[in-house]
Amino acid sequence: MENFKYLESKLLKDTQCQCGALVRVGQASGFRVCLDPEPLTTIQEIAELQAGRHTFELYQTIRGDEPIYRSYNQIKRATGWPVLGTHRCERTLF
Repeated sequence: MENFKYLESKLLKDTQCQCGALVRVGQASGFRVCLDPEPLTTIQEIAELQAGRHTFELYQTIRGDEPIYRSYNQIKRATGWPVLGTHRCERTLF
């Protein structure tokens, strides 16, 4: 079961987007994610979700930071882990 979790959520690495912004790139639930590094408040997270963007909870493990997808149902519970939103740049990273 531990190997399955590793395949679903890959560690984040810091890099620079083509627009010049610092972003965190990784993989969550099998999809590549590009996240803004600033944590979101609850109100900001609701605004991100209403705008159609995804948010991710950043689990800090022994191996590093792992992004886990969040939904509306998870907003009401405070976990203590930072929540990051997807990067708003329209350019591709590579």
